[in-house]
Amino acid sequence: FLLFFGIFGGGMDKTVFSLSMACVVPLSVISLLTYPPPAADIPQMLPWIFLSSVLGGLCGAWIQKKVQVKFLKWAFAALVVYAGLHMLL
Repeated sequence: FLLFFGIFGGGMDKTVFSLSMACVVPLSVISLLTYPPPAADIPQMLPWIFLSSVLGGLCGAWIQKKVQVKFLKWAFAALVVYAGLHMLL
């Protein structure tokens, strides 16, 4: 919702992008807790999953400070298109 507000409601800045990405974290945690694990070794992998998500978030925040909003929009659009094509194929 925030992403669409940023795009259609006056431009997308880094704050709107950050807030929309912040919505992904709780959704991912809820999905992780509610969906049955695909393998029995998932509980042992949770510390690694947590560590990699924290490191990824820190790297993403650092990268976001260094790049322009226009590039972030195109990168996110490319990711969404790629994911959609991957699901279709």
